[in-house]
Amino acid sequence: MVRCFVCVEIADSTNIQTIEEVLMKLKLIRGIRPVKTNQLHLTLKFLGEIAEKKLPSIIQQLKTIKIPTFSLKFSSIGSFPNNVRPRVIWTGLTFGNQELTTLAKEVDQKLMQIGLPKEKRRFSPHLTLGRVKKLTNDTKLELTTFFQEMKELTGEEEKITRFVFKESMLTPSGAVYKDLATFSLIE
Repeated sequence: MVRCFVCVEIADSTNIQTIEEVLMKLKLIRGIRPVKTNQLHLTLKFLGEIAEKKLPSIIQQLKTIKIPTFSLKFSSIGSFPNNVRPRVIWTGLTFGNQELTTLAKEVDQKLMQIGLPKEKRRFSPHLTLGRVKKLTNDTKLELTTFFQEMKELTGEEEKITRFVFKESMLTPSGAVYKDLATFSLIE
């Protein structure tokens, strides 16, 4: 079995540098595990554990997606389910939401054709910045200050030209990702 997902990666060096600054602030908050810089991505669909023999048909289906390139830009910082009981800290998008949603729906539709289940949750375009591992009163206070100071991510417009099918191997030090296939969008 292979644990896998489909995503759009962040490649713009200015955006990565801006996000790294936010991650450094998150790293200072006890109980928060920031995302590793080399793992920054926007998940289109998490597949979970998939039989290895199914991977070629998934890749074949994803190859048939014909969506034009698009641009996105990051915006506000928030958390799921909310800032009172945060579990996931994220940044949303100023623009690119519709295009990313279209791509996620297309991925979902193509994979349903080979028997993978339809996504149950409504797609919410976001980039995960960190996860709350332990929510103490101190963590809540530090996060409140973080949210007040970091209302928005001031990154650059980034052109998205591809999406990636990845394996996620869980290790004691966190997930390790490996590209299974990369797919170009239409120029």
